[in-house]
Amino acid sequence: MSDLVEEVLRSIGPCVSGQLVEALAKKHGLNPATARQRLARNRNIKRLAYLPFPRNARFVYLQEDYGSPMFWSALARALLDHTVAHGGALSALIARGGVIPLAHFSSACGAPVSQKKHLSPVAILKQLLDAKLVQQTEVPGIGACVQLSQQINLEP
Repeated sequence: MSDLVEEVLRSIGPCVSGQLVEALAKKHGLNPATARQRLARNRNIKRLAYLPFPRNARFVYLQEDYGSPMFWSALARALLDHTVAHGGALSALIARGGVIPLAHFSSACGAPVSQKKHLSPVAILKQLLDAKLVQQTEVPGIGACVQLSQQINLEP
């Protein structure tokens, strides 16, 4: 029955695991706990490391979707919709045309420098770099910058 999970993920595209569970439950009349268990047991569904979502959710996708424009746009939309820290950093980059001086990243993303149970701007940047959603680059006349690595289309 793992094909059921893959079939639903193929139809809705890369998303947060909670959305996939909800779609499985709705489309096939499964109990949410059963849908979560089927997702957990499916080894063909990939889970993106580096970027945590609330309530232990993960960004899930099929291997064939990784790196596609649909993948990057879905990941960006999920971060904007479900995470304050990463979504704030991403929206700051998008609002500034996809590039921001590294020295301005901390204040632009709006994350506290050091506060218990909050991600610091350094941690947010590291996770976005590890996920390959952003990259560090040198811009002549400006210096070290953070730049979106991918073209992101946020239209539905």
